[in-house]
Amino acid sequence: MKKYLAALAGMAFLAVTAGGAYAGTADDKVPVSATVKAVCKVTSVGAIAFGDVDAVAHEGGKNAAITAPEIYCTKGASVKVNDDGGERNDYTMTDGTNMLTYSVSYTKDPTPITGQGMGTSIGSATYLNLTASLAGKALDNVPAGTYTDNLTLTVTY
Repeated sequence: MKKYLAALAGMAFLAVTAGGAYAGTADDKVPVSATVKAVCKVTSVGAIAFGDVDAVAHEGGKNAAITAPEIYCTKGASVKVNDDGGERNDYTMTDGTNMLTYSVSYTKDPTPITGQGMGTSIGSATYLNLTASLAGKALDNVPAGTYTDNLTLTVTY
């Protein structure tokens, strides 16, 4: 009986000490990466509106009311804005027959605008600073009517 007890005690001792004798830790580094791409999105095209104009009241010209386009770009992205000169590539509005010339200006090539992140539009007066005007005497020989054009702004980043 003593032999069995001694053998049983020996096995119990080995079982208790063997489990903890081989415990340990190992660690390694797991690479984590992301590439943030420069992107822009236009959420509103804005508008250039001259409203009612006449040759007498606006003989010195008239500035347009601007609704700034909403353009959001990756923070730090180098952004350039250009335009196509309107549907006829010459900054003229038409009533279908007659033409009315206008001018536009804004921050453009070669001066890039810096993207401000997706929370701040660069279309605002602070960044793009879009303005438009009718020159003095532009209305001198233009018949009454409704004149329109579509100016395309191209955002390059």
